Order: sequence, then structure tokens, then C-alpha cells
Amino acid sequence: MLENKLFLSGRQSLILEKLIQSETPVEIQEIADVLHISTRTVQRELVQIKPTLKKYGLKVVKKIRAGVLIVGDQERKKEVWKDLICSKPIKEYSPKERQIGLICDLLQLIEPTKIYFFSKKYNVTEATISHDLDLISPWFETFHIQLVKKPGLGIYLKGDESNLRSAITAIVHNNTLPESWIELFQRLEENQPMELSIEECIPEVYRELIDVQILSKVYQVLNNLLIQNKRTSLTERDIINLVIHLVLAIERNKNIKVNKAEEDLKKLKDEYPVVYDIVYQLEQEIDTHFPTNEIEYIILHVYGVNSGLNSIEYDEFKLKHYVKRFIQRTEEVLGQHFSDESLVEGLTKHFAPALNRLIKNLAIHNPLLPQIKRDYKQVYEACVISAKKLSESIGVSIPESEIGYLALHIGASFFSSAEDKRTSKAIVVCASGFGTSRLIAAKIQKELEQIEIIDIVSSTELSNWIKSHEKIDLIISTVKLVNVDERKVCMVSPLLTTREIQQIKEKLQMLGLNEKTQHHEEKEPEILESKGDFLTIARYGEAMMQLVRNISVEDVEAIKASVFEFIFQSFQGSPYVKESGQIINDLKAREKQGSFIIDQIAIVHSRSTGTREMFVRVIRLAEPLSWKADNDTYHPVAIILVLVCPKDAPKEHYIMMGEISSSLIEESFVETIKMSSEDKIKRMIEHHLLQSYQEKIAQIHKETGR
Repeated sequence: MLENKLFLSGRQSLILEKLIQSETPVEIQEIADVLHISTRTVQRELVQIKPTLKKYGLKVVKKIRAGVLIVGDQERKKEVWKDLICSKPIKEYSPKERQIGLICDLLQLIEPTKIYFFSKKYNVTEATISHDLDLISPWFETFHIQLVKKPGLGIYLKGDESNLRSAITAIVHNNTLPESWIELFQRLEENQPMELSIEECIPEVYRELIDVQILSKVYQVLNNLLIQNKRTSLTERDIINLVIHLVLAIERNKNIKVNKAEEDLKKLKDEYPVVYDIVYQLEQEIDTHFPTNEIEYIILHVYGVNSGLNSIEYDEFKLKHYVKRFIQRTEEVLGQHFSDESLVEGLTKHFAPALNRLIKNLAIHNPLLPQIKRDYKQVYEACVISAKKLSESIGVSIPESEIGYLALHIGASFFSSAEDKRTSKAIVVCASGFGTSRLIAAKIQKELEQIEIIDIVSSTELSNWIKSHEKIDLIISTVKLVNVDERKVCMVSPLLTTREIQQIKEKLQMLGLNEKTQHHEEKEPEILESKGDFLTIARYGEAMMQLVRNISVEDVEAIKASVFEFIFQSFQGSPYVKESGQIINDLKAREKQGSFIIDQIAIVHSRSTGTREMFVRVIRLAEPLSWKADNDTYHPVAIILVLVCPKDAPKEHYIMMGEISSSLIEESFVETIKMSSEDKIKRMIEHHLLQSYQEKIAQIHKETGR
């Protein structure tokens, strides 16, 4: 029996731990990514590990295009694992780990500290620490924080409290995946030991910045007020952002005494009831006080990213136009067309709250960014070019973190393959965002021809989804799940490695699912599903017919009255108009929320109870007029495109109407609107609507497998 003491460095122990637990080869690049070191360093460490393994009768074998694997007797592997646990490796930090540690140390220190302290903590020379400080100083500068080094006094940070807190939030978010936070929250819901849960989910270096007791209480309050009662439609990532912000706010304001006026509390309760309840509950539970600026920031977090609560209501047509322009530009750069309706839907769904955050100066964090840049370089670089154009259109700079998320959506379509005959049904559960989920789904369907991804589900909605849907064979998740059949769950990382694809294959074999597997489901649920699909298709068709029937073009020498008075007069006598005045009021109300002008075309649109049917009116002016746009700027307008939809029309009608404004990204469409006859304009709009209708039918068939 060997002495149960392994003389390995901390890094060597981590490599050995990863290899000894795996039954399949592990890519060297994957090990390097986890430890934040180079592949060459991994290879050097493997050479040092080999003599130790030889004592156990084991050896490291390299598999071509697969990775490295420890081979040998299973009992001897168990001995290594046992000895590995018993041994206490020498604590060793990679340069990146040490630099992140220094950032966290400096952010929590309240007085100057000597370099000697850090050199002892990280087992390196003072010169190495001094060099590290030079490397991390620019990172602090991005938050307007100065790293000060004073001989005889020590090292400290100089900056505003808001900037220091932004830096803490960034370092925690950008180095901890959302999946880790969600797993932690799930454990807290199950009343698992808090300290143990924190240790297993969140790296030690970040735990020093977060008070775990406060974290637990904050999550419990938010879980009761927001999640369980479904008072908002915040995503899991939004919940994580809000929890971390509140924990930091409570921790860093704990010595501040605040007296809020009664009228302020009443105003908060009336205008932002959700925020009022959060503030009230936390102040009672934790004996804390939130100053006005903190409450305003909570309002931004809850209402500023949530389309269901008093947030900026973005023009749906304008938003979809931005998205289609972005896709079109990216297609040009990549040289590939994406005929994928779900891409437009996914990007629109993602970009609405993202744009809200950007305009309201809320940070967007993306811990996957380094991997996205490396693994999807071509797609990311194309998105950088497209995002620059998009920034010019929306008037807000798009940061790298957000471009990374946009790249995930584009990547899902870029890497997707043609549909094959799928025999195993699966869903993807993911917390990093809808784009990440779509990318995982696309890669799986490309690599594993027998799997059909039938849906993408949030971990918070999984339980309800399973109850209301047909039986599935496999759940592919980036988040640890509870209360599900563990035999069907396959855990993967947000960017899905080659090794994880192999694990999915092995899971299918274990479950007895392969290319020959056949599903024998009862037909009745499928028939009911088909009826819903047919109704959807019928609504799209009805919308197309209404729009084609109600197109009119009017050429005008000059508008003597106001624009809306002229539009009001033009409605008189139209068979589909019930009340012109109501339509004008609704158009004015929508216009106040923001103008939508493209190539001297002003798109004026609204839902209204004043119309019986959808209609399109093109008003062409002989001389352009000056149109007041956003930010009190004025733009020349030569054409007014009026689009109106009944207030109670189904969503399919409004979507089809939006296809007309979305077509303005095509130069030929714009040119026809400006120069051609009424008959030609009608034929062109009809052609675009028919094309969109056919694409939507194809998408429905694709999603239902028919």
C-alpha cells in the first residue's frame, strides 16, 4: 500500500482531479481554460504528474483529436482519488488568479496595505506583486478608479463609492457564470447548509466581497416578492444582477442612517409598488436603510429592464428594423444568408431589455466573452462590425459584453445545419441567455443527427413545462436541476465542448436511444397541436389579405395644416375606419414615445379602436417637410407611411404589419415606395407579405416536425 501523500502542486492536483474523474478523454485546451494557463503549461504539468501515476500502475495516454485520459485499473484510480483528497497540495496561483485576487483584495481594503502583505499571501516576490499591480491598474482606470502606490504607506484605491461598487459588480459577474448563481439560489430554496452551498458554487476569492448571510436573506425576499408571485418578467440573469446589487448596497450602506419622508414613501408605493415592497421587506428583515439614490437604482433594475413594468416602451417596428439591419449587415460580412425566423425573434426578444439597460447606463456583464471571442472568432468579429453600424442608428455605444451575446444568436444560425430525421426528443435548459441556448441547440443538432431539440426552457419554468408537454427523452442543461428524472439529464457548459458532445452520445446509449429509436405517441395531442398551428397560419393569412386589400397611395403637393390634421382628413370616407379622431389620438400618443424615420420615410403607426381592419397609407410629399424626431432633432421627411391595426387584433396581425416597415432595409423597396406607381407599390408590398407568410408557415412546420 502506498503512502497516502501526494507531493503535487495545487495546479497539478487540480489537473489530476479533473482527469481521474473523467471516463472519457479531456481536451488539453479545456484544462488550460479552467486553470487560466496555457496549453504548454498543462503539458509540462502532465509530465510532472506521470511519475506519481506510475507508482499506482496508471498512465496518461493522449488520444488524437480527443484529449488525454488516465488508463489503468479502476481500483488503483480510486486509491489515487482517496490520496488526492487526503493530501494538502501546495497553494499555487496562476498569474490570472493572482491578479484577480489582488483586485478583490484592494476593493475590500479600507486602508493602505504594504506590498509585503500581498507577496506573503500569494507566495511570490514583491517584484512579482509590483508587476501584477501595473497590469491591473488599467482595469481600475476603466471604472475611473486610481490605484495608488505610496512608498512607506502602501497600496490603496482612490475613487467614488459608485465606481468602486461598479468594479466589485464587474469582477464578480465577469468571472462567475450565471449557472453558478442559479445553482446557489436553488440550494438556498432547498434549505441546504448555506456555507457549504456557497463554497461549492462561488469561488473563494469572490466570497470575500459578498456577505453570505445578507445574500441569503436578499434572495429569500426577492424569491417571495418577485419570482413566486410572478410580479415581473425579469430573466434569471436580471434576478442575479439585482441580488448582487442589493447585497453590495446593503453591505456598503450599513452605517448610513436615512429618514425617508412619508410623501416620498407614498409616491414610491403608488408609482413603483414592486420596488416599495422590496425596500420595505429588506429594511425589516436586515435592519438596513436605503437612501434615495439606491432606491432609484433598484427602480432601474426592476423597471428599467422589464417590458412589463413602466419601462421605456420601445417602438416594436423600430426595434425589429434595427434587428433586421443588424442581421443583414452581419450576413454581408460573413457571406451567408440566414433564412431563420427564430433568429429575428430571438434577437428582438434579447435586444429590447438590452437596449433599455444601455440607454439607462446599466452595466451588461458577460463572463463568456473570452470564450466567445476565441471559439467563435469569425462570428464575433462580424458582429463587431455590424454593432458599430447599429450603434450609429440607436445613438448608444454597444459594449463588447453585449456584442458577445449578439454573436451567440448569430452563431446559432451560422452553425445550424439542415434538418435531419430526428428520433430522440430533447430540450435545452440554460441560464446564460436565449442566444446561448440557441447556439447549444444548433451545435447539438449539427453534431448529433438523432436528436431533435423541441424547445428551449428557462430553469425556473422547467417544472411547469414538463407538466404541460409531451414526454421527452433528454434534458440538456447548463444548470443543475432539482425534482427531475436525473437519468434524463445531461449537464454541459454554456459553450458546449467536444467532450460534452461525446457525453451526450454516451447518455443516449445508456438510455437505449439511438438512430433506430421510434416514438409511439398517441395521435390526439399532435392533432390538437396541429389545430393551434393551423389557427396561427390562418391569422397570418387573414392579416396579409387585410393589408393587401387596404393599401392606398396619395401624392401631395404641400401640407398646409399640421401633419396629423392632414392624416385625419385623408381617413374620411374609408370603409374600414370607424372613428378618425381616435386613430389620430392613438397615432399621436405612439409618436410621443419616439419617432421612427428611415431614408426620409417617417413611419407613423399604432393600434387603435378607431379602425375595423388593418390598413396602410403611403403619403408622398412633393417637397420634404422638417419632422421633429428624438432628442429634439429635426429630419427631412418626403414620405409618411401610416400603419394602423385594430386594438384587439391578434398578435399575428401586428407581426405581419411590422413586416412592411422591416422591408425598408432593402434599397429596392425604398426606391419603389418613393418613385413607383400605386399599382406597383401594392404589388411589391403584396410580394413581401406573401414571402413573409410562406417563411412563417415553413418555420411552424419546422418547429412541429411536419
